[in-house]
Amino acid sequence: MSFHGIEQLAREIAGDERDPHVQVRRLIQWMHQAFEWTATDYQQRTVRIRKCIKLQVGP
Repeated sequence: MSFHGIEQLAREIAGDERDPHVQVRRLIQWMHQAFEWTATDYQQRTVRIRKCIKLQVGP
């Protein structure tokens, strides 16, 4: 997934919200709901790599 693809996904998740704090909150809530988080994820994989694994695309 390219940077532009990630940026587009973030915009879709944040919606039309203009407040950056609310945008970040929406992104974090989406990530929390969309991904299974394990202790090893923090040590072995970046967020980008975990996202690629979840979406089944290359980094």
